[in-house]
Amino acid sequence: MTSLDKSEQMFKRASRVVPGGVHSNARYIKPYPLFFSRAKGKKIWDIDGNEYVDYFVNHGAIVLGHAYPPVDDAVRKQMESGLAAGYESQLTVSAAEDLVRMIPHAEMARFAGSGSDAVMSAIHIARGYTGRKKILKTEGAWHGTYDYACASYRPPLDRAGPERAPHTIPESAGFVHEDVIKNTLVVPFNDSDAMEDSVKKNKKELAAVIIEPIIHNCGAIMPRECYLQSVREITKDNDVPLIFDEVITGFRGAPGGAQEYYGVEVDISTFGKAIANGYPIAAVVGRKDILQASGPDTKLGSIGGFGGVIFGGTFHAHHLSVAACKATMAELRDGSVAKHLNDLTDKLTKRVEEISADLGSNIRVEGLGGEFTFYFSDHQVTNYRDAISTDSGTGERFLKLQKRLQDRGIRFLPRHIYHHGFSFSHTEKDIEELATAIRESLPHLDR
Repeated sequence: MTSLDKSEQMFKRASRVVPGGVHSNARYIKPYPLFFSRAKGKKIWDIDGNEYVDYFVNHGAIVLGHAYPPVDDAVRKQMESGLAAGYESQLTVSAAEDLVRMIPHAEMARFAGSGSDAVMSAIHIARGYTGRKKILKTEGAWHGTYDYACASYRPPLDRAGPERAPHTIPESAGFVHEDVIKNTLVVPFNDSDAMEDSVKKNKKELAAVIIEPIIHNCGAIMPRECYLQSVREITKDNDVPLIFDEVITGFRGAPGGAQEYYGVEVDISTFGKAIANGYPIAAVVGRKDILQASGPDTKLGSIGGFGGVIFGGTFHAHHLSVAACKATMAELRDGSVAKHLNDLTDKLTKRVEEISADLGSNIRVEGLGGEFTFYFSDHQVTNYRDAISTDSGTGERFLKLQKRLQDRGIRFLPRHIYHHGFSFSHTEKDIEELATAIRESLPHLDR
């Protein structure tokens, strides 16, 4: 490991023209973020020339590996056609057909620009289909920056209210708070009774329940056995559409996402990140009768007739990203990638369990499909309030661990209760080397 002087200087330069020095607030890290120059396979290099094994993988978007040849070759081939944004083609149709074939219960699909964009559109569609306004989400879940979904992601506990009946806390000063509070309901994750109580009470006003099958932006809060199935039963019994936000879980645990892995039938789902191995694209898929609410008024020839739901954007189904998506799905379709990711996740989990027992530590791994987190906790984390209490609520031990790993060329994002990951390009040897580094680092964390 050499110095990080160039990253420090680049951050100072960026801060003069970019608020906070970064183009997404999630990239800000004290005292400054690292700046990178290139990536290949499982590795990434910063502008100071340091080489890392990457366990951040673009917020989970890299599922195959950086610069994965079949994906990048497909993008180069598409560039030669000259088609970029704003047109439909055989490619956009074929890729949508691939999505419908891969994702259980999907009958139609539409491409969007980002995960936030897809979530917003999914909620718009649910509202247009049902004629209702309210949505219900789980506390701690991140669904992007759409006003109504971006609530109670990281609420301070002195404002969050009772655990079984959380208050709705908007996450941004840019929102019309009164409207968000009125139309976004919040329940704890993994609590079927609280879910049922809220859905029954509000079913005449609920447009949808939206849920992350695994809450990854609080690390990896796994669903209890049969929890997701109970959510499906509750929503179905009360005639409320169920939206799975699979922007992170999509295609990692199984070729059809978490809904395939857990065997849950959903009405609408959103995908992004891994579906194109890092290229910018997302998708909304679901039942035909529901998604058709977003179609154009073909009689009037307009983008959204009276009462219809507008769905559109210049960069929706951008041809370069669609080419990447189609090539990525071709790699994922047979399940071998998901099996590799699940096998490595299991290996890491078991190795850390052994290390924790040997050293008397309470570090544990939770995750699926190569997206995981480290929790310093004596018990399984089941909801947001559990998650933020881990590691004494400060994240001090994880940040020390992250620093020691980074000094050894192993790159994790220095953020407490956040998701980390690996790709198809990572190997059993990488996991073993990571486990060894963890074993050698743990005794130093309480000093």
